[in-house]
Amino acid sequence: MADKISQRNKFDVAMELLNLYIRNASVNPDDFGKIFSEYYALADTLSRADEYYLKTLVPDEILEKLERK
Repeated sequence: MADKISQRNKFDVAMELLNLYIRNASVNPDDFGKIFSEYYALADTLSRADEYYLKTLVPDEILEKLERK
């Protein structure tokens, strides 16, 4: 079976990150909007970055593992 690639938009990414954060940290519900906004801004910024810049954010150890595949 072919791998199914799922493309998420910035809103989806921000929601997933918010949900992960909420599951792993004690968060006041009043802060959800602020946290979501920060994750959305991050997703928006990274969606406009080129792949060479993004690779500088990934540790060499992980890049090496990806290149081996």
